[in-house]
Amino acid sequence: LGLAEGRHPDAPELAARARELAARRTDLRIGVEGTLLQARAACALGEAAGIAAALGELPASLPNREQDAMRLLMDACRAEVAGDDAGASTLLVQAGEAARDSHSGKLAILIRLHEVRLALAIGDLARARRVLAGIRADEARLREVPVRLEWLSLEIATSLRGGDRASAARRYREALALMKG
Repeated sequence: LGLAEGRHPDAPELAARARELAARRTDLRIGVEGTLLQARAACALGEAAGIAAALGELPASLPNREQDAMRLLMDACRAEVAGDDAGASTLLVQAGEAARDSHSGKLAILIRLHEVRLALAIGDLARARRVLAGIRADEARLREVPVRLEWLSLEIATSLRGGDRASAARRYREALALMKG
């Protein structure tokens, strides 16, 4: 919840508490989820050491394909933070495949949003536009406010990089209206 609300500095502590609760219950799935949440929080903060520490606590084999996808996404984030854009790109492809295998549309969209961020970071405007067009077609996922806001911010960034100020302004107004509720 801390991540969804944008409280990134609080998220590691909240994820650690969730993980402790799971450990007391000896619930492997929830314990793994708590560890993956710690990795997500570290990723949001750009903390390579935090991502590595959380991923290092995971068992070699995870209970399901969705968790595999999240681990791959966090590995991609770790690679990106370390400056290994090619490695991050490869891991994002693998994460996307794992998300599709698990039929997790929510996770798949998060991976695609990360692909756009990486494309913008490496200056691949064509790829960013192509991935955004695919996301734009997924109206069901874009109804979720946090996902839509992230998508809009990436649409704005892509428009500005491409010199399309009118489109950026239009997306900005859409984000503003969404935040006002």
